[in-house]
Amino acid sequence: MRWGWLRDALTAAGKAKDADRQVSMSEAAGRLEEIAAESASAPEADAGFAKARAEASRVLAQKEFEGAAPSSWLERQWYRFWAKVGAMFDGVDRLGESAPWLGRLLEVLFYLAAAVGLVMFVRRSLVRQRLAIALGAGAGKASAWERESKDWAKLAEACAAEQEWREAVHCLYWAAIVKLEARRAWRHNPARTPREYVRLLKPGSAQQGALRGLTQIFERVWYGLREADREDYARARGLFEGLGATPLGETQAAGVAPEGA
Repeated sequence: MRWGWLRDALTAAGKAKDADRQVSMSEAAGRLEEIAAESASAPEADAGFAKARAEASRVLAQKEFEGAAPSSWLERQWYRFWAKVGAMFDGVDRLGESAPWLGRLLEVLFYLAAAVGLVMFVRRSLVRQRLAIALGAGAGKASAWERESKDWAKLAEACAAEQEWREAVHCLYWAAIVKLEARRAWRHNPARTPREYVRLLKPGSAQQGALRGLTQIFERVWYGLREADREDYARARGLFEGLGATPLGETQAAGVAPEGA
């Protein structure tokens, strides 16, 4: 491999014209003279290297270098890894020369990625806005139901003050139904019967028991056309208050219960 240039020069000279051959041989002769001069000065270079090595060994033998420890296996592997990374990036310029279209392709890909990211960001923002609007509408509806439940309860108190016990129980029952709808115990459906409302609550829960007791009183005095008294209203009032004190976790999730279950 060292003398390959000479073989190439001789091969080219055999096929070249006289003038070109003379120039090629002159250049080859000059290069051979340079190699001969370097070979003649090699002993001096070796002597200089030996002297420099001895000086470096003398410096490293001093006290401040006594505690120096060789690098560990893990450090050597780490250095080797970063050397490979550096070599990979060193070849990027050569890759650009061999494939000039690669830079434009990367530029297009970066712009596409930025556009996709922007679209995703806008989409998520719109979804959050729709969710906020939906939650705000649900909160407003729940607040309206709470006010309606309070209005029914106040009407029940007014009827009880006039000793209209049957009307008072009727108002108290609907105050309970609207309160549970405000707490999202079920979907609003005015076609349900009183016992269907009871079955929509979590079986065995305190809330279902309270509504069942209130429903029985309501059905007896309203649909059964029975006369009500202060005790009926007092029991209905206690069951109604029990609905408000029951934790929400004891109800079914909003909208989970099927219609007419």
